[in-house]
Amino acid sequence: MPIRRRKIMPENYSSERWHGALDGIHRGLLFGWAVDTQQPESRLVLEVCLNDEVISCLIADVARTDLADTFKTLMPDNEVSDYCHGFVADLGESAEKQHGVLTVRIANINMMLPGQIDRCAEIKPPVAASSSLFSDGALRLHGWAIDYQDEKRALKIRAFIGHEKIAETVANLLHPALRSADIGSHGFNLNLPLSIADGREHIVRVVDENGNPLNGSPI
Repeated sequence: MPIRRRKIMPENYSSERWHGALDGIHRGLLFGWAVDTQQPESRLVLEVCLNDEVISCLIADVARTDLADTFKTLMPDNEVSDYCHGFVADLGESAEKQHGVLTVRIANINMMLPGQIDRCAEIKPPVAASSSLFSDGALRLHGWAIDYQDEKRALKIRAFIGHEKIAETVANLLHPALRSADIGSHGFNLNLPLSIADGREHIVRVVDENGNPLNGSPI
């Protein structure tokens, strides 16, 4: 008589606890998000699979301010202190010539995020593929921004507090997050003025020259 092995889940496992999605793939970068609604301050460890074989592991800790409303809806009883539950998986050259289906699962509980993506599909870039913004917690911001209508153009990046522009730069530097995209230099460093280092909290809004907010703004 065959023996069936039962899958063991943690006692607090609930299909309503973990949420996420695959947003898409573009230039070798896989985008998506995942969150534990019971512990929103935690960051989930994920496994990227190609044809059910793990090819990469990563942490969902990238800011996704474009999903602010989604996070607030999923966690109405928890204060959402940040929106760092996105991920960008650089598939690299190892999987470049491989064909198959990409999926992502939450490590240890074997829960798959909804959706799957054809490895060879090149779909419209998701929102998270156009820009990303990071802070060192002080006066230096960095990230990258791309205009997919004209990939050779370097966008101007501007920072505002309220309606006052406090800093500006050009996204024309190399950035490690784009190393496999082969689209040139679109990274930036943005130094905020010393005048806002006054011990008070400031909300800084960062946009490109067309007024589009960067993913991760405001900080």
